[in-house]
Amino acid sequence: MMLDAATRIHSADHPALRAWSEIAESASPRAEVEILKDRSACQAYRLAGLGPVGSNVIAKRYPESKALAEFRIYRNVLRHLPLISPQHYGLVKEKGTGLYWAFFEDVGGTPYSPAVAEQTMEAARWLAVLHASGRDVALDVDLPDRGPRHYFDCLCSGRNRIRQNLSSTLLSDDDRKVLTALAAQCDAVEAKRECIEAWCRNAPETFVHADLHAANIHVRPHLHGVTLVPFDWESAGCGVPAIDLALEGVNLTAYCAIARQVWPGLDIEVASALSKVGKIFQLLELVAWESKGLESEWIRRPMKHMRYYQAELSRASHAIDCTPPPGSYEHLPGFTRVSA
Repeated sequence: MMLDAATRIHSADHPALRAWSEIAESASPRAEVEILKDRSACQAYRLAGLGPVGSNVIAKRYPESKALAEFRIYRNVLRHLPLISPQHYGLVKEKGTGLYWAFFEDVGGTPYSPAVAEQTMEAARWLAVLHASGRDVALDVDLPDRGPRHYFDCLCSGRNRIRQNLSSTLLSDDDRKVLTALAAQCDAVEAKRECIEAWCRNAPETFVHADLHAANIHVRPHLHGVTLVPFDWESAGCGVPAIDLALEGVNLTAYCAIARQVWPGLDIEVASALSKVGKIFQLLELVAWESKGLESEWIRRPMKHMRYYQAELSRASHAIDCTPPPGSYEHLPGFTRVSA
């Protein structure tokens, strides 16, 4: 978990501790509570020493839909994959708020760094195993769509909210220029929808994390190297690997070498194109999410992010090659065509 504020509280009355007492079936303990994230959409805390054999526990407080979605991923998918994932200790519904507390093993380690070659190689191995082993699971479990349709829906909702709020008196003239340019950039991406979907049709559907970045991947050392342990699985679903291959720094050559064992014919050209498509998908979802903040009076934070997204989306869109993708994987066992 990313540390937003280094704040520690010693208390037996913290709401995270009261909720944990329902999981542990004991009185609310007195323990050190470290704030990891404190945002309106999600709060996260580290509970010191309350897990098995004195280990730490991560407590998350977030909306019911996300909490239940993540719980289903842990219960129905992750337990069947040959990868290390944190243990999910259980859920507690908070009365009268529509929020849930979820409790997880603290995986320890350090955040993933795209600048460390050993970690980018391990990221390639981890992703290849995830996508290869998750393919059959994705077909057997009812998972959210994380294919092109989902991300173009994000494009439409984000662009609509941007244009609906351009007349807000809270915006400066410079803010309006940024948002107008961002909406136009969404138009430009939409104009490339056909070629983006063509690249996606060139890959099989599988299980994807769909929200990989340095803050929710920790790296643990072991005798022969390192192990990646991603968390925050509430966005996971079924789609082509593009969204995961956009992880910064991942070694695509190494990914191809491993994934080719189950996807014959996969090459660096296809993997690179999917990675670029995945970057666009990442940004479209971020724009859709951040655009909700334009409807509030606290507009400085979303505008700070929108400036960044506008510049990044422009670069990502220009990086997409709209020449016809080579070959097809439709002959492969388990291939499922991505719907437009």
